Amino acid sequence: DKMKFAVEPISLSEAMEKLRQKKVAKLPILNEGDELVAMVSRADMKKGRTNPLAAQDANKQVLVAAAVVPRKTERERVNMLIEAGADVIVLNASQGDSE
Repeated sequence: DKMKFAVEPISLSEAMEKLRQKKVAKLPILNEGDELVAMVSRADMKKGRTNPLAAQDANKQVLVAAAVVPRKTERERVNMLIEAGADVIVLNASQGDSE
């Protein structure tokens, strides 16, 4: 049986249509190097219908936020969060407890 997947670039609506056509629960999205770059699932479709007010970006992906404390030791973590694509980084200073 052939593996079912899609290749980027592909819009979310195109991926959802392929998911329906291929009658699968999950559809891997690969880049030109055959690396996995995304996964679309029927569960995602259901969540989109049941949570229409979820905070999403232009690609309909849920926004990701992280909280960090304002300390020098957190700099590496902040850089890793930025590299990973976090949408929001919140500085969490508890009652002036910062360096």
